[in-house]
Parts: sequence; structure tokens; C-alpha cells
Amino acid sequence: MSDLKFSLDAEDTSLLAQYAIGASLSSEVRVVRNIYRNNENGYSIYDAEDTSYRLLKLSGYFPTPLRLDGYYRVRGIIKKGKYGRTLQVDDYKSALPEDQDSVITVLRTLPGLDTRAPDIYRALGPQALGLIMDSPEIVAKKIPGVGVSTAIRWQQALKGFREDDVVLKTLQEYQIPASDASRLLEKYPDIIQRLKTSPYFLADEINGFGFLKCDKIALENGYPPDGLERLEQAMLYVLQQDCWRYGNCYMQSKLFSEQVSRLVDIELDYKSAMAIVRGEAEPPPGVDKQALANALASRRVHAGHGFRFPVSKIPSSALKMALGALRSSSRIIVDEDRVYLGYLHQAESMTARCLRTMAASEYGNFPDAEEVLNQVCVADGIILEEKQREAVLRACAHRGGVLVLNGRAGCGKTFALNIIIKVLRELYKRQGLSFEAQVMAPTGQAAQVAHKATGLPTSTIHRALHIVVDKNMETDTLITCDCVVIDEFSMVGINLASILLSSIAGGTKTIIMGDFHQLPSIDPGNVLKDIIESGTIPVVTLNVVKRQGAGSGVLYNANAILDGNPIKSMKVNDKGVKDNAYIFKSDDPTAARNAVVSMVAAMGKRGYRLQDIQVLCPQKQTDVGVYALNYALQAAFNPPAESKVEVFSQRVTIHDENGELKTVSLMLREGDKVVNTANNYEMKFFTWQKGVGFSEDFSRKGIVNGEMGRVAKIMKVKDGKTVRQRVYVQVSSGQFVMYEDNWDDLTLAYAMTIHRAQGSQWPIVIAPIMSCNRTMLNRQILYTLYTRAQDSTVLYGTQGSIQYAIDNTHSAKRNTWLQERLRRA
Repeated sequence: MSDLKFSLDAEDTSLLAQYAIGASLSSEVRVVRNIYRNNENGYSIYDAEDTSYRLLKLSGYFPTPLRLDGYYRVRGIIKKGKYGRTLQVDDYKSALPEDQDSVITVLRTLPGLDTRAPDIYRALGPQALGLIMDSPEIVAKKIPGVGVSTAIRWQQALKGFREDDVVLKTLQEYQIPASDASRLLEKYPDIIQRLKTSPYFLADEINGFGFLKCDKIALENGYPPDGLERLEQAMLYVLQQDCWRYGNCYMQSKLFSEQVSRLVDIELDYKSAMAIVRGEAEPPPGVDKQALANALASRRVHAGHGFRFPVSKIPSSALKMALGALRSSSRIIVDEDRVYLGYLHQAESMTARCLRTMAASEYGNFPDAEEVLNQVCVADGIILEEKQREAVLRACAHRGGVLVLNGRAGCGKTFALNIIIKVLRELYKRQGLSFEAQVMAPTGQAAQVAHKATGLPTSTIHRALHIVVDKNMETDTLITCDCVVIDEFSMVGINLASILLSSIAGGTKTIIMGDFHQLPSIDPGNVLKDIIESGTIPVVTLNVVKRQGAGSGVLYNANAILDGNPIKSMKVNDKGVKDNAYIFKSDDPTAARNAVVSMVAAMGKRGYRLQDIQVLCPQKQTDVGVYALNYALQAAFNPPAESKVEVFSQRVTIHDENGELKTVSLMLREGDKVVNTANNYEMKFFTWQKGVGFSEDFSRKGIVNGEMGRVAKIMKVKDGKTVRQRVYVQVSSGQFVMYEDNWDDLTLAYAMTIHRAQGSQWPIVIAPIMSCNRTMLNRQILYTLYTRAQDSTVLYGTQGSIQYAIDNTHSAKRNTWLQERLRRA
């Protein structure tokens, strides 16, 4: 494998040098090389040559990569940019060449013709491709040993090239991402017909291509507004949006009905109505233009705010039929006045059932538990706080059962756990039994922290259950050991909780650890809080701060936040930054963003590495959000250079230093700090040796959500006639993982959201808390932020914004029914 670098010659001698910038050009070309491709939107740059072998560069949006050695008729305008002059293509189609070399080149791409292509050309002549395309039976007669069926296969291959181009261009017009278009065409050869008939299947096929986009395609192609599939998909969409936006497990029936009707009823907004009245657009069938004008006139005083003109009202009978069909297939469950997605209802019911069973499964008392605990305390020279002692004795009274070990940051949950494990191991030994314990955590970072703290075998929940990817939340794994510890349980949503708890073998002692003051899971549910507040499962809440010592400004502020008290800068260490908590006033987002960058540099001068410093943000957007700060931090600490290869990641909009709004590209560049954002336990690992390059390491496989690393190498490699782009990331173990042609699960990690940081810790945490973050600020998020720091925290913001977060205890209540299910016998 080699790293391919492309640079411009000092003098541009290409075909395009003969034309003025902005000139139009049509030409037949052969694609020679792929220079750049964005797999998300299809934007690509190619080297090509015309029929006179003159070189030119093509740029444009191509739904699927152009075939290397493929021939195309292209049309476009000459532009000048980073790669010099390029023909910006606005239309193209496959072409059939007639000169000998070109015809032979195309023949080599047909099934079984690689080495026989020159012989076929000699038999058929310059019109070889045309004959294959139009008259396969003549081809069979002219070439000995070639049957009609073989010639037809060649014909189909040639036609396929052309037809695929047309189909893929159509998919692009429907705004289907280029990265998905080829896959869909391969899976559904009749994709265009399917789209015109009923496009709602795309919601399951393309991430982020939801009901609204599908519905637009459907209605434009004449799908009936009261069609059963449309109404079913609308109902599923309403529930999905509610659970993923707000973390709810269900919707109240009345609200569900209202939102579905609002979604499926077809109405004209003010802008669309005005366009029709002005004659700029045709009215939908059944809409009276005069009635529309009258309606607009009566609302004009309000400048159209809230204007809606009904076009099609869906009858309640059609809605009832759609809901009935969904209930019959269990995709939706209606439980009294609560409407669930089927899998969430099942998950909530299963979680309650498993917890009740666990709580009732205690057996095999340990009468000498207190004696062993006392011996351990004497031997280790420790004195337990009252609640710590209660937790140890409760956990060690017998085998099996379930215990929740709850407590705010620094209260010694892990310390108490280590004593529990030590006492249990001795108790089992006294009865002549071996003892096996394992720890699980929701993320890779949390699992690493737990392993370092306990020394026990530790893995992510997904890895322990052999869940390969996030979308496949199914397992047939049974966890069999004496004690299972589930750490950072506040991060576990209801679906994962049900799968995990149902996978733990009967009779296993289960210890659930967490801090319900932290943010709830990103996934639906509020499982830890519901378990604790149900009053049906044994819980011990530790209440004495132990970690970081009484002199820690970080821990002082964390506990002040929980108690609703103001926080302040606390410099308790004059010789360094450890244990210090800093708060700097800043009411300007751009200034705060610059200050964050400067502070990262200052911490670097104190000996902290980039991986030791984490910038955390309440949200992704805003001028102090993840996107803007990643852009600024990358520019400061890993700027572009000729020696560094980069690939496109995403487009974001930010304000520059002058307050001007601009759209910029976030790139992944060699040397960047990055984080993997999805579990994929099929991911291969590699090692690297000088002179050898990258070699697969078969001793390890699989990467978890939250695994951080550094972009070590970006390269292009040729796989047959396809050029593939690979991004190699070095992770904490020193090994490498490889992303090929698709790095959607990889993002810059100089800055990340506080939600993503949950379960992880860094020596230095720096964060902006500004008024522009107000919608995201509450006590939970600020507390979670502070508890991510091991040494020091640095906040930038106004006292008003910070105090608002402390005072705001109304973090959105989630619609869950787990507490009630636990209370029901």
C-alpha cells in the first residue's frame, strides 16, 4: 500500500488550459484516476483524458463513483480551484468508444473477456460495442465458441452501465445520499418503480431519511394521502421522534392522536399559499384559488404567522384502520392511555419482570459475613463509613439477589465495591467454592475506568452480550458467573437494560452502580432513577464524599451544584492546577471560543497532552458548540500541511472572528484527535511495522462507542480498478483500526458533548457555559460536566448562565412506566 499524493504542475498543460474560465465544454472522456471523493454527497474529482489522449480534470456530484477506464460523454463549465482547472460536470452519461485501444479497454470489463478482448475486437472490428449492445445474436455467429447466451450477458453488462447511471442520477435528484444510492440499486433493481409506488421503505434503509422526506416523494408521485402505509409510517414516525428527542418510552394517547393528525393532514403554509395566489405555483387538486385568497386576506394583518389552509383532512376511520394494523403486528402497543412502540413496551415489561425475579432470588446465606468484613478492614487498615458498611453487608448476606449502589461523585462507590468483592471471595472460599466476578459498562471509556479501579475482568455491555452493531440489539448470550457488576447504569436505556438483565443467569448476584444525579441515558427510559424511586429493589445510597479529598475545588463545586448552591473559582493548589476549579467570566461566544483554545495551549505548556485535556460542550450547535470548537481547536493544534493527508467529514455553519456567518468543512486530518461513535465488534485491528506497513492483528477484533484515538494515516489504495480511501486510527492499545471509504462513525474529538463524555474522565476538563446554551442547561448537565474531571475544571461563561443551570432542576420528565410495573406484584 502506498500513500498517493497529488500535486499540480507548475504549468497547466491540460486540455482545459486552452479555454477561458467559465467556458462551456462537452467532450467524450476516459476516466483515468480518482483524486477525491466525498462518500456522503458524491462530490468527486477525477483525472480523465479525451479521445486525443489530452488530460483534463472532472469535478462534480456523482451518485456512484465513475468507473476507472470507463467512457463518458460529459458536459460542464470550466472552473478553477484547489486542483487547478477542472470541468465542473453538470451532465454526463456512459459512452461507447470506437477507436481500437478504447474498445479493447471496455471489452476487458465484460464478463470473461479480460484476456480475450483483443481477439473479440479483431472479430468484430470498431463497431464491436455497438454490435454487442444491439445484436448479440450476430456476435454469436461471428465469434466461434461464443453462444447467444454469452453474448446476451455481455449486452446486459453494457446496458447495465448505462441504465445504472440513469437510475443513480434519479436517486440523486430524490436527495438520496450517494453513499446509499449504489447499495439500494444493488438491493432493489426496480428501485425507481418502488420509489414511485411507495417510498416509505427508505426510512428503514437510510439513516436520517425519515418520514418527511419519504412522504414528499410519495405525494409528488400521487400516493393517496389516506393510504394505509402512509398513515402507518406517520404513526411510527411520531412515536420514534418522541422517544429519541425526549427519551420517552410512551406517548399519552391524546397527544399521540393530535400529532399524527397534524402530520398527515395536508395543509398549505403562508409561503405556499401566497405563491399559488400570485400565480407562481399551481394549486393542489380540490383547492379553490379564490377561497385561498380570501383566507390569506383575513390573516394578512398577522403577516402569515400560524397560517394553515386545509387541503386534505384524513378521516378518523382511516386513522383507526392504520392503528389497528400496527397493533395487530405489535409494532405499536396501546396500554390503557399509553401508546408505545412495540419493542419499548416489551423492553419495559421485561426489565420489570427481570428485576422482580432477581430481587426474589436470594439464597445460601452467609452468616459470617460481618466477621469476614471486620477481618478485611483490620487487615487493610480501613474504616468504612456507615453507608459503605451497610452496602457491603447487604451485598454479602447471601448469594444471588440484586443491589443498587447509588451515590454522588466521590462517595466511594468503587471503594465499597472492591471491599464487597474481597469479602465475597473469602466467603465463597470458606464454603469451598470458587468465586468469579465480572464488570460491565455502557461505553469503552467507562469500561476502562472500571477495570483500572477494580482489576476485575471488564467489558462493554455490548461486547459481553456479543451484540455486533448498535442496530442489532439481539443476543442469545447467557452471562454465567457468581457476581455481575453493571457500572455507570444511569447511561443504560430501557432497551439495553431489558436485554442485559434478561441475559444474566438465574442465581447470579447483580450489583447495579450509578449516580442518578447524572444525565439520564441518551436512549429512551430513565432506568436507574425509576429503579431507585420504585422502592421495590434493595438500594444503598452512599452519602459521604471520599474521592479527591476535602481540599478539591472540583469536588466542592460538584457537590455545591447538587445542593443548589453557587459555585466559584477555587485555587487550592498554588503549585499547579490539580484540584483547582477555575471560572472565567465571558459573555461573548467568540471570545469564549478563543479563550478555550488558549487554555488548551496553556495546559499543554504545563505538561498535559491533548489526550489529557477534554473540551466539553452542552450542545453541538452554537458558536461555542462541538462543531465550532472542533474547527477552532483543529486549526490551532493540527493545522493543514502538505505533509498531512485529509478527508472530508462534514459541513457546518459557524460565525467567524468578525461575526460573519460562514459554512466550513470539518476535515479528518492525519494527527487529529478522534472518537469512534458506534459499537462495531466486527472491526478489524492492525499493527504497523516499518518496511512492512499495516498487517491485520488477528488477536483482537471489535471497537466500541467512545473509543478515542489519533488519525495515524490516510491513504488511497487500488483494489482492482477501484481506488479506495482508508483512514487508519491508532487507539489507546497502540493498535490501529481501519475505516474504508466510509467514516461516518468517526468524528473529531477535541471537543464533544457532555452527554457523550458521560462515563469517561480526563485530567483537565474545559467547558463554555454561555447564554446561547440556555435551552440545554440544567443541574444534571453541569454536575455531569464537573464529575468528568480528575484534576481540574475550567469554565467560561456568565455567572447568570451558570447559576441558571444550577437552579434549573426541571430536566425534562420522561414518560416511563417502569416504577409502576415494579410496584405491581
